[in-house]
Amino acid sequence: MNPPVRVLELHDAALGVWDEAGVENRILVHLDAHHDMWWIDDERSTTAANFLCPAIARGMFREIHWVVPDGAFHTGTARRALHRQITSMLRRHPAGSRIVNSGTGSITAEIQGRPFTICTADTLPKIRDEVVLDIDVDYLVIPQVSHNCADIHSDPPWRWPAEVVARLEHADVRASLVTIAYSVEGCYTPLRWKYFGDELAARLRGPADTGSIAGFERMRDGVMALRDANVDQAKEHYLEAARLLPGCAAPEHHLALLHLRRGDRPSAQFHSARARQIDPSYATGFATLGPHFFWQARHAEAQAEFQDALILNPLDPHASIGMAWIAGARRDWRGAIEWFERSVSTCDENLDAHRGLGDAYMEAGDLDAAARHYERSLQLALHGHKPMSWHLRAPGTSGELMDEDHCIGYAALGRVHARRGAADKAIACYRIAFTSRNVGVRQRLQLARLLAGRKRWREAFREMRLAAGQIPASASWHTRRIFRTGP
Repeated sequence: MNPPVRVLELHDAALGVWDEAGVENRILVHLDAHHDMWWIDDERSTTAANFLCPAIARGMFREIHWVVPDGAFHTGTARRALHRQITSMLRRHPAGSRIVNSGTGSITAEIQGRPFTICTADTLPKIRDEVVLDIDVDYLVIPQVSHNCADIHSDPPWRWPAEVVARLEHADVRASLVTIAYSVEGCYTPLRWKYFGDELAARLRGPADTGSIAGFERMRDGVMALRDANVDQAKEHYLEAARLLPGCAAPEHHLALLHLRRGDRPSAQFHSARARQIDPSYATGFATLGPHFFWQARHAEAQAEFQDALILNPLDPHASIGMAWIAGARRDWRGAIEWFERSVSTCDENLDAHRGLGDAYMEAGDLDAAARHYERSLQLALHGHKPMSWHLRAPGTSGELMDEDHCIGYAALGRVHARRGAADKAIACYRIAFTSRNVGVRQRLQLARLLAGRKRWREAFREMRLAAGQIPASASWHTRRIFRTGP
């Protein structure tokens, strides 16, 4: 193929790449475990879960082929989950969005009047024109599409980069532009498979990258040897991959995991540090699946992941936050405070740690400390920091807030001020909080109570009416936020 290839972390950044390339009225082939087409009518709401919606609205694509993991069609249960996912998405789009035909290996539909095909790589129809090819690495590690439940990762991956490229070539897919998303943030792609994005790019770019391809093949050999419990052979393959890929952190990261499995902490920490030195992005808060398990309330598995992260890097501020989350879930506020404070001592500019300290200190009854940490978290958000979240979007205009819970933070601070008896400060915080739809019924009722206490009856009744009218929308929004676990 040898087309231009752009590799990105956050998938919605592809929208900017297509815009710069002047993409218009093209065919999109989208390999992903998620459709990324949830309906929005305001581009300011663009995230990794819906960025194809503005792409469609701008007229970038006249036809879309969503290539799903093979497992999406393997069983009746999987096909029903896929069908529900598509139906749920299309229902929210404007007229001209519907399923036309549903088969055992593909589904044809229309999205806003445009042809929309859902298929596997093997059932992808022949496309005569050059396409825009878009690949999410999570396609290789999530074997089927989920609906209203969390993704399940396969180990080892259900498909390897070389197999993806071979199937695209077999389908005679000719791309004029390729975008590849790592999708590590949010735990969609486990960190150890991040290198698949680089391998896909190398294979799609062609002969110029043959040297690195040999290194990626040694990585696969190492993974398969470790699967067969041949640890020494796996180590040899990873060391050879490190030699062939001197600028790639993946071999060092896999060596760290290998030594962790062996119980060799010094070696595990050495290779983990080497990986972070080569590629600082390996210091992400999503270095393990701890957040993924925690958000599913699988606390024992989450704790094990966070503990492993702390073995690899005892100063990992994100893993300390994870341990604090576990303590908080058990209502161990003293333990939560100790873990959050440990995170802050390592990195004071961590929004999650300060917001967590605000929550923990409020529950522990130290309102002054709670207010101090909530205010610090709000300040960090205003300076561009964002929390760990599966709600992902690429940075936009300068100064744009990246914290989707910023206004919820103001509501929490308002609650603290109310408990301290500072009603006017509390009312001011709630007023700011209500500039976002994320703040719901309970906060409006809390504001109504404060206003009633000030004998501002008209304003109090107004907030009560708004709270009553907000109940259906609030329930719907929070339901979508809980279940929409894929970008």
